[in-house]
Amino acid sequence: MALLESPSKVSSINKNNIIERLLYTPPLIDKSSNQLSHTYERGLFISIDNYRMFAEKILGLYKRQYQSLVKTTIGTKLSKDDIKVVKGIPNRDIISKLCYNKIPIVVAGIHDYPEEDNWKQYQHQHLFVYNLHHYLPDDVTELSNKINQLDIVFMRYIGWKNRWKTNKDFIVIEPVGNGKYLYGNDKVTPTTLYDYLMKKEFGTCINYISNNKHQKDDYPLYTIYSTLKQL
Repeated sequence: MALLESPSKVSSINKNNIIERLLYTPPLIDKSSNQLSHTYERGLFISIDNYRMFAEKILGLYKRQYQSLVKTTIGTKLSKDDIKVVKGIPNRDIISKLCYNKIPIVVAGIHDYPEEDNWKQYQHQHLFVYNLHHYLPDDVTELSNKINQLDIVFMRYIGWKNRWKTNKDFIVIEPVGNGKYLYGNDKVTPTTLYDYLMKKEFGTCINYISNNKHQKDDYPLYTIYSTLKQL
């Protein structure tokens, strides 16, 4: 697929995604009722502004993205054979075992961009990551540095070789149920995670990820996790 010679088209794509976030941003909620032991205790919400990519190609990146996530935060270099990608949400027993063993769980969703001028409709992705806080630093500065590292690592999955030549924010990493804007129903714990993922209640991060705002049909969610008992 041909690359653009200027960042103008990238700019329009990013503006569309920014507008999408503004339209579906949850209401501001009192932080005092959301005291957490770690900023990312309820998960990470990662948004990626993929460049001129279709869903099929994004699906093919899931194992590599999980490898990068684990290598950057834990330091473990996983084989693709150690990673499982399943359509939908695994059963309660699997989710419970992953939580018990502190294995990072990624639930990935795909959204459409608005149609381009050439009538092609490209896609971008969102990730809900749970259990990663066990491996993230508590210190504010160290945590910020680690999140910045994740930001840089995920830039390789944008799909545009000239991504470093622009100042666009291709990667957004936010805490679930914490921060300036809170998803009020994102009270996720290891014992409630399965129900949270299955119910997808309105006003939650997982509900947002599972709903494709620009088309009638939704893309299925995929769950990515390591089959190892310990990382």
